[in-house]
Amino acid sequence: MSHRRSEPRHEVSVLHPLLRLQQSIGNRAVARLIQAKLTHVAPEPGGMQTVQRKDDPAAKGSCGKESVASKAVPSDKRINGSIAPVDLDEKSFGNTSKLGADFRFGACKVGANWRFYLDALIVPIGSRVQAETFRINVPNASDAVVTKEFYPDIVKDLRPTATVTFSISCGGNKFKDKVNTYSRREKYWNYQIVVDHEKSHRDRWMRMYRTELISAESKIWAHSLPASEAANAAGAIAKANAALTKYMTDAYQNTCKAYGPDQESRAYDDGVPQYQKLVDDIEARARKEKWK
Repeated sequence: MSHRRSEPRHEVSVLHPLLRLQQSIGNRAVARLIQAKLTHVAPEPGGMQTVQRKDDPAAKGSCGKESVASKAVPSDKRINGSIAPVDLDEKSFGNTSKLGADFRFGACKVGANWRFYLDALIVPIGSRVQAETFRINVPNASDAVVTKEFYPDIVKDLRPTATVTFSISCGGNKFKDKVNTYSRREKYWNYQIVVDHEKSHRDRWMRMYRTELISAESKIWAHSLPASEAANAAGAIAKANAALTKYMTDAYQNTCKAYGPDQESRAYDDGVPQYQKLVDDIEARARKEKWK
């Protein structure tokens, strides 16, 4: 909406009131909206992956604020600075928690209406994988662990031809994902391939989620409230909170519904060349050294 330059803007940022959302729809419902437990996701050693993006022209909302959704990247921290929690059972292979966005709304008065924007946005993705010694690591075909005695077991364990069905849960949505390119890894693994597998999860999630967050932000920009309905910006945000929050939870739900059905099969398919090359290299060594 256009406005005269002489019109004053009164702006304020208010931390997103999750407690209010909990009161309205319940703790469990909030948990389903905010947290999706996904299996086998881990970071690269040393921290979170920063997604590099081209410098796109910065979009601006009616309050003149630049888009924060278009610049969203994964973080290992929450909006309050605390470390994002990770659920990991010691018997699990690599279970992780992906968390929905933490966000804060802002408001300004434009003419006869209150208009809104995302004042802050954090996408915490906390993940980890067991230590390299969790399985017997086979870094390459020439490693000492690959011997005439054990190479058949290693090849069987690493060959990406097993079939398994994963139960996926994301935002309260449940999916069954059948993987035909699964590597068993019951005794052996390649630690770096696992790390790469988990990175592919994180990168794909962030690409899909960012698109939905940008859409949600545009809806927040378009939302308005008559100035007469709130005495100040904080009051306007409180009154519009349910609608603004729904745009954000819808973004999370939409991402879950698009990402979840082939979450694992896509990642394992992407990793097939790495696993297959390792297996082929081991078998080539066996032939060369006449182990067969």
